[in-house]
Amino acid sequence: MFATPAYVASKHAVTALTRTFGHKFWFEKTGVSVAAVAPYYIATPFLGDWADWTDDPRAQMELKKSAEGKNFLNPDEAALKIFNIFNSQSGSVWLIRPGMMPPFNIPDYRLPQPKIL
Repeated sequence: MFATPAYVASKHAVTALTRTFGHKFWFEKTGVSVAAVAPYYIATPFLGDWADWTDDPRAQMELKKSAEGKNFLNPDEAALKIFNIFNSQSGSVWLIRPGMMPPFNIPDYRLPQPKIL
């Protein structure tokens, strides 16, 4: 998705916000559990035309090429997969793709912490 940097950045921001507010510190403070879904394209009018995603003709072509021959999620399948994460761990981010059941929990990779001597 290099053709839409702002869109990609917003996806990363949602993941970071989910991991942060999903931490046990915030859950214990608020009682609110936070989880996110990272779906593949869902066949809805929101998807629109690639020209709606960017004004750049070359980027539009790259988006079109990246989606060619791929199955999009239909709204019913997406809803079922989203429903299946309702009881997930707070802070988790779930990848959903067409024909993939169950959704996949994206691991929260953390860098090793430096040892304090």
